[in-house]
Amino acid sequence: MIAVASEHRIWISRDDGKTFALALQGTGSVSELFVEPSGRVYAWRFDIHDHHAADGAIHVQSENELGIADLDGRERWRELTDNMVPQVARDGWIAGLGVGLGAAGVEIGRNGGDSWSFVPGGEQWNPWLISLGDRGGVRFLASRMGKNDALDRGMSLLVARDGRRATAVWSMPSAGPPSMPSDETPCAGFAGSTLHLVVTDRKAGPSGTRLLSVGGDGAIRTRVLAHLVGGVVLDPGLTCEIAGNEHAAYLALDDVILRIDTREPRVSDHTSNELRAIAVDSHGDLLVLARRCVHRFHAASRREDELVCGPARS
Repeated sequence: MIAVASEHRIWISRDDGKTFALALQGTGSVSELFVEPSGRVYAWRFDIHDHHAADGAIHVQSENELGIADLDGRERWRELTDNMVPQVARDGWIAGLGVGLGAAGVEIGRNGGDSWSFVPGGEQWNPWLISLGDRGGVRFLASRMGKNDALDRGMSLLVARDGRRATAVWSMPSAGPPSMPSDETPCAGFAGSTLHLVVTDRKAGPSGTRLLSVGGDGAIRTRVLAHLVGGVVLDPGLTCEIAGNEHAAYLALDDVILRIDTREPRVSDHTSNELRAIAVDSHGDLLVLARRCVHRFHAASRREDELVCGPARS
């Protein structure tokens, strides 16, 4: 199952990319699109418009909706409250960022969003990245709420299971103030229960850019990217993205893509230029969005094919 989106439209393929059909049509822009391992597709649409009242006053109204496309073709919509920003879904559970009355942090939705609740202890943290495990277990990468991220750049990995309070299982030590917080952690991503993140220390030169992998058991592995990517200048302005799931994980540095979940990271032989985004399908194959087209690189056969291309404007 593959889902792609433009600013206003969504297409879903349930035959491994052979055909695509429009789905989850509605008003507003497509702000987020994500897929469960089961193949259920979620789309967050957000719209702001003016409402003219009878007394002539103009009120700004917003619509915050989550669309769900089930495997049998049914579609349903749910209104989101608490300024909810959904990020990930698994087995009918949804996780995202919420800001409600007297509460804020990671919010969990059950049964496709029938009911919602905040993760206990999450109000003390500013989440950057969220992952869902079995039975609604949640893991998230966060910094302390109320801290100045430009001065305190320490990040922590927190875990909450079975409705219990979120606890930090790993923390990245802070080491002096950077000029920009993004220089410290340019990108991060979950692949199954493993958190991968790139950490940059400009004072250390090229050897200061490292790939950290934090396993579900808390084991940490550190690799120096300069030893893995020959000829790539590792500076803070480098485009950086990590994508993965239970089957594979990839790191994109500008147009260079590495598979990073293997014992020895290796460069992918994709041929796409002007790369804009990457993803991983249910087979562990790499999906690349470049020049308005989605390409798939088959890891086993080392074959690349073009799945779908969008219009120049949509």
